[in-house]
Amino acid sequence: MTQVSTGEQFILGKDAPLGVGQLTGLTTAKGFTTIPQNARYAIVQCTGKSVRYSDDGVAPTESTGITINVGQSCLYNGDLAAIKFIETAATAVIDYAFYA
Repeated sequence: MTQVSTGEQFILGKDAPLGVGQLTGLTTAKGFTTIPQNARYAIVQCTGKSVRYSDDGVAPTESTGITINVGQSCLYNGDLAAIKFIETAATAVIDYAFYA
């Protein structure tokens, strides 16, 4: 997976891994609980059920926000402290990995 954003090229395996985690219990909007100091981006994958996210300061709901479907992965290189996730149905899980 390669994504070009703001003049930078992101290639998996090129950057330093900083840790992985999982978000569960997404009945209310949640963000990353701990973000490594040098993290520049996160790879996010949805399992169980679809989720929605927002990063504009307004919490997503079950019907608003950007959808990540089950099995989809995305590279997020915005404000890691601002992104929030919520499930569209019970049992959604977000797996993530941070990179520098």
